[in-house]
Amino acid sequence: MNDAAAKVDIVPAQKKNSNHLLKFVSIRQRLMMWFLVLSLLPLCFVSWFNYYQTKNSLSELAAENLQQSATLSISYISNWFENRYLDVSNQAEVHENVALLQTLQEGLALSGKTLNEYIKSYDWQRRLDSSPNGLVSLNRRYNYVYDLFLIDNRGNILYSVARESDWGTNLYNGVFNQTGFASAVKKTLDTGQMQFSGMERYFPSDLAIAAFITAPLLDEFGDKVGVFAMQLRLDKLFSIFDATEESSLHHYMVGEDGYLRTPLRNNNWREVLARDVNTSQLSLYTQQKPDGSERLSNVSQYSGPEGESVIGEYQDIKIGDINWILVSEVNTDEALYDADFAGKVAMLLMIVTAIVVAFVSALQAQHFIRPIARLADASLLMAEGESQQQVIVSKKVNDEITQLATAFNHMLMMRSSYEQKLDQRELETQKVLGELSESSEQLELVVESTDVGVWDWHIQTGTVSFNERWAKIMGFNLQEFHPANIQTWIDQTHPEDGKMLMEKLEKYCNGEIASYSCEVRLKHKLGHWVWVRDSGKIVEWSEGGKPVRMIGTSLDINKQKRADEQLQKTMKDLLEKHSQLEQEEMIAKHVFENITATSNDVIPELSTWCEPMGSFSGDMILSSILANGGLRVILCDFTGHGLSAALGAVPVSSIYAAITAKELPLDVLMGELNNKLNSLLPTGIFCCIAGIDINAERTTAQIWNAGLPDVLVVGSDGGIRHRFPSNHLPLGVMTYDQEEMHVYDLRLEAGDNLYVHSDGLTEAENNEGEMFGQERFELLLQGETNHKGRLDEIKKSIRIFTDGAASTDDVSLIEIKTLVT
Repeated sequence: MNDAAAKVDIVPAQKKNSNHLLKFVSIRQRLMMWFLVLSLLPLCFVSWFNYYQTKNSLSELAAENLQQSATLSISYISNWFENRYLDVSNQAEVHENVALLQTLQEGLALSGKTLNEYIKSYDWQRRLDSSPNGLVSLNRRYNYVYDLFLIDNRGNILYSVARESDWGTNLYNGVFNQTGFASAVKKTLDTGQMQFSGMERYFPSDLAIAAFITAPLLDEFGDKVGVFAMQLRLDKLFSIFDATEESSLHHYMVGEDGYLRTPLRNNNWREVLARDVNTSQLSLYTQQKPDGSERLSNVSQYSGPEGESVIGEYQDIKIGDINWILVSEVNTDEALYDADFAGKVAMLLMIVTAIVVAFVSALQAQHFIRPIARLADASLLMAEGESQQQVIVSKKVNDEITQLATAFNHMLMMRSSYEQKLDQRELETQKVLGELSESSEQLELVVESTDVGVWDWHIQTGTVSFNERWAKIMGFNLQEFHPANIQTWIDQTHPEDGKMLMEKLEKYCNGEIASYSCEVRLKHKLGHWVWVRDSGKIVEWSEGGKPVRMIGTSLDINKQKRADEQLQKTMKDLLEKHSQLEQEEMIAKHVFENITATSNDVIPELSTWCEPMGSFSGDMILSSILANGGLRVILCDFTGHGLSAALGAVPVSSIYAAITAKELPLDVLMGELNNKLNSLLPTGIFCCIAGIDINAERTTAQIWNAGLPDVLVVGSDGGIRHRFPSNHLPLGVMTYDQEEMHVYDLRLEAGDNLYVHSDGLTEAENNEGEMFGQERFELLLQGETNHKGRLDEIKKSIRIFTDGAASTDDVSLIEIKTLVT
């Protein structure tokens, strides 16, 4: 546009402009639009096409890599299990194994003993030593073999290389009859076929991941005499799934139940058989082919178990009657990295192009907008008072300049009209304000601000007038209650509240109560009841002292009432929950006390004190008289307090009872306890423990201290003869090396007393925060004592010191009074 086309002139206001008849066309928008379209549209299309092609190519490459890797893994695993099946089949055919089982069966039948008694007998050992046996060397030779078993037709485990707690049990009616191992043995005895148990956490092997292959043992006549079983180690096999740092491609296996059969990442075997892989893609895959036919595998993109986007494939692995699913996945970001990078470059290129195009188009548009400045000059003249002037421009085109000029002229006309109307409205407003009374305004403000219903009752005639809000509380409009009287009010009131409402009104009118107020339910239009607070006051009396007129309000309190009801319900639920928790705590405490009580014998020369900080104690004392007359006592102090600390007592008590019943040494007991707690306890939770074994003659003792204060040996004169400090890490921290498995040896003298205590004793605090301390404790041990010992005096002194202060830890003390005979 040139300057002549946009020439601006000042003319009298009476002249009219006809430019409004032309259609408006925006020069700036048209220019900017076509520049951007012509430059960006081809670029967008090419960029999108390249990105789409690159993404498809990379997806196909990722799918091919996943399928190749999965095929190799399946082939390796299948071949490995075929070889193990062959190993078990060969061992089942070895005559020496059949002969060994038959001689042990014969020995059990002739012994007249129980299975558990027989495997510990001399006859069992004699028959084992006199029979050729290559199973031990086989177990040592191959690292994938954990244990080998010989089982008779009745399910009795007569031989085990590892000799764990399942040795000498019956798989039909023993404690392990519900395991996958027991199920495989039963199927082999029933069908005469080899069986695979699948994976399970096997308790006798410290809840390690285990799998079993079973095969029938046949005599020379072809009759089944029992079962040969091999317990497999699977960690080495599945190490092929360990992910590398160079790529996110990884494999893992899940069962038909959706739980992991191999670690997901980082070789974390704790999540195996414990973590449910609940991805949508796995659910779709397991739902295929319910008739049992082969499932179709395809590569797809979905959200993985960790929530990240992955490309994955599912394939079946069948071992015996067990079906596993091999999942192969790679992170989508890694697989499609090149496509994403190309997309970002294209996006950056489009942004740069858009900026350049916008800048160029803005420069071009500037040449067309300069004439607007002339219109601005005219506007300044109007601002200085020349309001009777109009602006016109060329009529050849109707663009932004023409529209602005038209709007300017229209503004001049509307301004004059508006000023006239404004003066008229000001006069009308002043007149209306003069007619309004101050009291009427205040009343309306109060009603509107409080949002209450208002009623006016003419008592003598029974008529009642309501405002719109009163009807709205119940979902009605006021016209639906016309004409209104006192009966209208009563009909809307709940039957249970109506009588009470009328009684209060009657008492108030008779002067029996000073004011009227009550809470009633009014029926809503939808059928439910709404709570309101009704209150009122008599404002007019007759000459005879009778009430004539009463005015009041109805306030909607339905939300407050519902909130009160919900609060009452919540309080009731909390009380019931509190009662339930107390009952559950009593049951748990009863079970815990029974578990620990079954592992304690009544021993006259032993005195103990165990006082928990709360309902449950993290300390535990176990004691037993051994079969040879010896004495065994242990004190455990778990990290923390309460139920979480007390839970460790269950495995400790059961292992203690099993090891003690077999009369195994103290260091063996501590090793077994450490292995179990190391596998069960989470990081940061451990067990400090001290154990004492005294022989039957009470002349020697063995002492183990792992994390507890010094074990003290006090002579008959009150002097401390020996201190045995902790020389082992607490249980559950790490596995002990063989050279660490040693105990203190002690020769006892006549009148010696032994003392073991937890740190809760010396750290007991009084009301000033002062600790009892080791020095005070040892002072109580000085001096001679009688057969009753010092424990009661120590307990009394500590309670006097603490003087009712709140406990900070569980307190335990063991006193062993020994006499050398």
